[in-house]
Parts: sequence; structure tokens; C-alpha cells
Amino acid sequence: AKLAFELDKLKVKGNAAFNAKRYDEALRYYEDALQLDPTNSTNMLHVILSNTSCVYSWHSKLPRNSKWQKSFDYAYAAVKIKQDHAKAHSRMALAFMAMRMLKEAKESLQTALHIEPSNELVISLRKVDRRIAATDPEPYSSPPLLTRLRKSVCGSKRPREEESEGS
Repeated sequence: AKLAFELDKLKVKGNAAFNAKRYDEALRYYEDALQLDPTNSTNMLHVILSNTSCVYSWHSKLPRNSKWQKSFDYAYAAVKIKQDHAKAHSRMALAFMAMRMLKEAKESLQTALHIEPSNELVISLRKVDRRIAATDPEPYSSPPLLTRLRKSVCGSKRPREEESEGS
């Protein structure tokens, strides 16, 4: 119980730092949480990994390719731990979209929708379908589109929506 309490404290601090756009600080809190429970004894590791994925998607100090690869890596790690974590699948899809891997993005979004059919990802999935059908060879090169999708996938309030998750 004490480990879960400490982990939750780090997660809450990470979420607060992220909401204040202090991304390096948020990453430190999340990394501390990951180190605190590397075996997932609290069953909260997938949430920390998914939140870390979200932080990397907003982190502007990293090179474009690097941040999206890191975002994908953390989302994928979350999915490996908890296959039915829809937010991790949607964050993985966002990274795929940013890396112009549209078919993979669509598959990840479809998985998220299968897990949470009432999720707002339906709108994002429709955008992916339209982009795949479009003739534009680089449909996701538009920063405003990625920003809108990040807000949809990570939430306009960033990882705060997962504060109560983990039970």
C-alpha cells in the first residue's frame, strides 16, 4: 500500500508539472515512478508509461523524430503491460501518425475504439481514413493537425485525465 501511495504521489506531481508545461520536470517524476515499481506490483505502470508517452508528444526541446519515437516506445510499453488500455493505443496511434505510418495509426485507433467504443477517437479515426484516402504524400506534416490530434488523444488538460486511473 505504501508503494502505491508513493507511486501515485509521483504520478500526481508529474501530471501537475505536465499541466504547467514543465515537461522535463514531468518526465523526471514519471521516470522516478517507473524506477519505484519496475515490476508493476501496483498495477499502475501502464498509466505512468502512457502519461510519459503523452509528455514526449508535447516536448518541444527534442528533435521531431526522436520525440515521436520516444512517445511511441512508451505507449507500446504500456500496451505490452495492459493490452486493453485504450489511451495507450491512442497515444501509440498519434505517434504513428506523426511518423507518417498511417496504416499502423489506423490499426491502433481501431484497437482503442474496440476497447472503448464510446471514445472520441471516432473523430480521429475518420480523419485518418480521409488522410489515407487523400493523395497528399505527407498528410500529417501539418503542425496544427498534430496539435489538434494531440489534444484529442492526450486531452487538452494533458495527462490529468488519468489521475484517478490505476484501480
